[in-house]
Amino acid sequence: MVLGALRTILGARLGAIAAADIDLESLGTPADVAEWLASALPSSHPFDDIVGPFYDADGVARRSGLSPADVAELTETNELLGCPTGEGALVFPVSQFNPDGSSVAGLPQVLGTMAEGTSDRWQVALWLNTPFGQLRDRTPAQALRHGDTQGVQELAGETAARWRH
Repeated sequence: MVLGALRTILGARLGAIAAADIDLESLGTPADVAEWLASALPSSHPFDDIVGPFYDADGVARRSGLSPADVAELTETNELLGCPTGEGALVFPVSQFNPDGSSVAGLPQVLGTMAEGTSDRWQVALWLNTPFGQLRDRTPAQALRHGDTQGVQELAGETAARWRH
């Protein structure tokens, strides 16, 4: 189903590019173009069942329209949650993003509060994807997506205070 839609859309776009007399080689090699398109899809990770799926840093940059440097800066300032892999790369839980690639409302405030309790980004990712009774059995990520920024911020403050002790 997805592949069929992808073939139709790509066929039309490539046809329009060719009709405009744009050199298709200017897009890069076919493998480069395929890799670029695939980077918008979540990648697989061992924590997929609990926290994932994930985008890699290039996928976040492309989906959000940011530069890789901007993604790195937003991660360092706790505005995006990037979790380090054993290979040294960062992966970004998809649950923190809206369908348009922007981060869910209230995320930077929640991440800033959580950083007061721990520097372990995987711990924060697990917390964001754990259901809580205070949030009507939703995860903090789900609650943020539904506009409950105040409830999640309160829970984040309580959790960070417990983690500091």
